[in-house]
Amino acid sequence: MSKKLQTIAELEDKCVDIRSNLLTFIHRIGMGHLGGELSIVEMAVALYYKYLNFDVMDPHKEGRDRFILSKGHCSETLYTIFSDLGAYTQDYMVEHFESLDTYKFGMHSNRKKCPQIEVSAGSLGHGLPIAVGYALGARYRKENYRVMVMIGDGEFDEGTNWEALMAGGHYKLNNLVCILDKNQLQMTGNTKLIMNIDPVADKVRAFGWATTWLRFAPHSTSCPRSTTPRKPVRPSSFPTPSRARAFPSWKATTSGTAAASATKTSRSPWQTLQK
Repeated sequence: MSKKLQTIAELEDKCVDIRSNLLTFIHRIGMGHLGGELSIVEMAVALYYKYLNFDVMDPHKEGRDRFILSKGHCSETLYTIFSDLGAYTQDYMVEHFESLDTYKFGMHSNRKKCPQIEVSAGSLGHGLPIAVGYALGARYRKENYRVMVMIGDGEFDEGTNWEALMAGGHYKLNNLVCILDKNQLQMTGNTKLIMNIDPVADKVRAFGWATTWLRFAPHSTSCPRSTTPRKPVRPSSFPTPSRARAFPSWKATTSGTAAASATKTSRSPWQTLQK
């Protein structure tokens, strides 16, 4: 497993590297959903370079944390991170990107081709329901891993997300975290005009989830240490950063009701990440 990054400066520098490599990758393959891919860089870097118990070189390792990118059309960001962590070269990914007989990478993720992908995605609205199943499975098998799922705010129009929210609150899945990429855009325009999901925090709390809002505001120079693995019976919040906009993340509470109000913070998200 690669060495985890510890300081805010290291994480921010890594974000710059990933953005640069991502732009080069998309230019070379000639396709991508660039806005949505760039909007998840900070969150993905925080997860893969510091907080997830996951090794790209041993992606099926027992006890690993599960991360599901439900907005699978933004998988090029994950491929770029896998490459940076040593799993593939960019040349290899370009050569095998949606090639007819030899493809391993596509605009939509495929776990049968790329083993670092936990769940094949692209048909929107399925990541959170699958994550609920993963979290329930961990509980029933008494396994000590966390489940993280990232969804888009346009994707949040899908009714399956709301069924999954209801189930997560009902079963009090405190080993499950849902991250909403609230970049306020979807295919045909602004999310507020197409299908307004706000006040999203109030709606999610009504299903029995705790909510946290974060804005990307790098002020600190150190990062708290994370303790992994964590027991599923121990509630934990795992907020992640954004640049110039808010990102809520939610967890189901042990009581089935919201544990905290949704708040906006000017603190660094790196500083605010759960210890």
